[in-house]
Amino acid sequence: ARKVSAKFYAMPKEKRGKGLRLSVSASSFVPKPFTPFQWEPQDRKETLIEKQKLLRAALKGIRGVEFSYHEPDISVLEAVFARGDRRLADVLEKAWQNGSRFDSWDEHFKLEAWDDAFVSAGVDPDYYAHRRRSVDEALPWDHIDSIVTKDYLKKEYHAAAEAKVTKDCRLGCNGLVNAMRLIARLTKGERVRFVSHLDIQRLLQRAFRRADIPLSYSQGFNPHPQLSFATALSTGYTSDAEWVDVKLDKNMEAGDFLDKVNHVMPEGFALAECYAVEDKLPSLTALLESADYELTFANDTDYERLKADIDKLVNGEIIVDKKTKGGIKSVNIRPQLINAELKNGAEGIKLHIKGALTASGSLNIELLMGALARQSGREYDYGVHRSKVEFIGGRNTPV
Repeated sequence: ARKVSAKFYAMPKEKRGKGLRLSVSASSFVPKPFTPFQWEPQDRKETLIEKQKLLRAALKGIRGVEFSYHEPDISVLEAVFARGDRRLADVLEKAWQNGSRFDSWDEHFKLEAWDDAFVSAGVDPDYYAHRRRSVDEALPWDHIDSIVTKDYLKKEYHAAAEAKVTKDCRLGCNGLVNAMRLIARLTKGERVRFVSHLDIQRLLQRAFRRADIPLSYSQGFNPHPQLSFATALSTGYTSDAEWVDVKLDKNMEAGDFLDKVNHVMPEGFALAECYAVEDKLPSLTALLESADYELTFANDTDYERLKADIDKLVNGEIIVDKKTKGGIKSVNIRPQLINAELKNGAEGIKLHIKGALTASGSLNIELLMGALARQSGREYDYGVHRSKVEFIGGRNTPV
């Protein structure tokens, strides 16, 4: 921080901009299950406070620096529940009865409510947070399969004590090796259109486990399934074209994969097709080119008026306010709109849109329809369905 500040203020004033704002944050160590440090004790509150004082003193006088840290009482509570067992259920209920809510926010945290809850339940928080545990001790979470074995964590724990470094998995795997890569097309129906993208990721992980799919996991202290999407789908949309990329640690037929997963998928979700691909295939996101959307309007929509509004919108620049890392910026999204065609048929009024879907820029349907509302002065009622995505070369599949 001192070097960054000194380098900034060494520049001529006219090149500095509005000034330096350098954020320095420090988190207290919290021992977590399924990590090599799950046996380690957390520092006591007094030690955490002293360490934070030392850091504040070291940063004092450095221009432009803002120092933030976690409140020690909250960090201790995190450690208690991170390594806790079923006896903490009574503590949690009592704290709730004492009025504890939104404890992650300092202004809502009530230490006295938790102190009373521990006393009432006859539980000593030091037993969970500040006690060094034997590597041979039975732990409350030992019955949970986290993929990484306890023996592996012990090995890493002892290696850390000797300051030994485990090699980067990208330079050579330390455990499982990917045996297979599959890509599959997921459909999302009307009944589940309000399920968010993150919830879909969790849903797939659970479905794969129920179907006994041999997933490949990342290495390290926090392993997770090697599962990714070509692109995220906005909450509230339905789709026939959500492409999923998943890696397995054992080979299996693509047809068997489809059958097993679809057998355990909840109603509204299904895998429509699946392909085995070589690991050297680029990420699905890098292969994307465009997406087709179908917007269905309410039955009472005035077709002629809507058509006039859309024609006016697409025949010029479409300026919208877009959030960026630098703040709100006005941008023209017209180049991202490839085609728009309104139809009035037996199934109602539908707007068919093809928009760019690339790493350099993608059409945002909500921004487009927001621009339509602002220009026309009318709010239209519609639903959105992503009917297709196209990959480089206009292909309907990545391979």
